[in-house]
Amino acid sequence: MPVKSSDFLSKKRRVSPPAVIVVAGDEEFLQRECSRLIKEWVLGKDDDDFAYASYMGDQATWANIHDELRTPPFLGDRRLVVIEEADSFVTEHRSLLEAYVAKPSPCGILNLLVRSWPATTKLAKATEETGLAIDASSPKPWLVADWAARWARSKYGKTMDEEASTWLVELAGVNLGQIDQELSKLASFLGTEEAISVGLVDRLVAGTRTDTPFKLLDLVLEGKLAKSLEMLDRQFTAGESPVGVLAMISSQLRRLARGARDTDFGIPTADALKGAGIPPFAIDKARQQLNHFGRPRMETMFRRLLQADLDLKGSSAMAPRTVVERLLVDLARPRR
Repeated sequence: MPVKSSDFLSKKRRVSPPAVIVVAGDEEFLQRECSRLIKEWVLGKDDDDFAYASYMGDQATWANIHDELRTPPFLGDRRLVVIEEADSFVTEHRSLLEAYVAKPSPCGILNLLVRSWPATTKLAKATEETGLAIDASSPKPWLVADWAARWARSKYGKTMDEEASTWLVELAGVNLGQIDQELSKLASFLGTEEAISVGLVDRLVAGTRTDTPFKLLDLVLEGKLAKSLEMLDRQFTAGESPVGVLAMISSQLRRLARGARDTDFGIPTADALKGAGIPPFAIDKARQQLNHFGRPRMETMFRRLLQADLDLKGSSAMAPRTVVERLLVDLARPRR
């Protein structure tokens, strides 16, 4: 089984690198971080450029790669050869790679960066036995907050509770590279202090990105549907996926629905909302949002969000963008 990128990035390397290392997945940030650490693992922190070579998959030939791997470095014991966007290279030279994995160079380390690496192929099975495969897939949108908290600890030595990490994701989005930039800024501001608070996130991150799904939902609930649809268009144009936008909207609405449900057990509204994960400074706004929907709609909110999620995953013939737009129109409808 491939090693999770989070495990690879958080653990110190105590053994020599294998001859073939594959980083597979659709998350470019994780691929870059893994590749950076692999280079340090193979060549050390004071790496020698003469022992390193990088190729793009559509420009690499087997003859060049084979020569690079078999040529001893001028200094040191190992040479690292990286092939970026290597899917086409793997497809074209699969049989040669299978033979190489069985009998690799004693001095060359091959690092393949691919989007897809099916575990059932002969090459993947051979690599699993003698090499290393790392899964650099994007975390599910609802798991990004947990990833952010773990990344803050492992890379920056800072702690974040669930409230702070969730608020960071809602403000910065689900792009891991963007989250890393925000965490770097937060860590620099804190200095030797350890904890990243939700207040600090709100202070330093909220002003850096205004077109967020969270603010998109604010516009919807204020009855400004036209502006919310314009903002949604900007989100998609900027590269946000319908899945990511829906995940952020759903995160807030699920907390509202959970808070509304808990009030049925006699819990005061403010306490119920706080217990559901609403930040203290957003309690008053959450009350207004509950009033906008009314109790009957809140009782069916989980089912409505589930249906939108299923529609995005193929249960509907509608385009993903249309699914999100229709949800916004539905949410903007005033209570009856």
